[in-house]
Amino acid sequence: MPTWDKNLTDLKDTLTNLIPFREDVIEVVRDAGFPLGNLRLDGRGSTIWSEVLDEALKRNKVLEVIRAALKKYPGNQELITAEKIELERNRSAASAAQSDDDDQLDSEQIRKQIDLKTRRKNKLEEKAAVYGLNTPPEVEIEIEDLKEEIKKLKKQLG
Repeated sequence: MPTWDKNLTDLKDTLTNLIPFREDVIEVVRDAGFPLGNLRLDGRGSTIWSEVLDEALKRNKVLEVIRAALKKYPGNQELITAEKIELERNRSAASAAQSDDDDQLDSEQIRKQIDLKTRRKNKLEEKAAVYGLNTPPEVEIEIEDLKEEIKKLKKQLG
């Protein structure tokens, strides 16, 4: 499981500055897609964001939190940088996990992985279509990576 690091601390500081109020934090957390039940959302903004990011880290939802915040502040460079860092962290973790698990995947698991990766790729392609020529490079790279991963998985199925 990922651990708290400087990048997460920087993200917490950015979020605290951009979204300091409890009600706005709740909106971002809901947009990120995880329940509020386990969160203590009282205290100062930095305390609330620490709690939220701790839970996001446990649930592997940090990227979703960043993207929910980007909906409110789409041009914020600190959030854009945080998204790139988190994408790379997820890609590295996925690659490590993939190489460990490659030999152990049965055909049903492979089909599920193909489905999930295809859905992700399709959503990113929709995003790229909206951005057009201004598509962020990390989106294009992730689409390329997903296509390659899907191709490898299909080859494993035979």
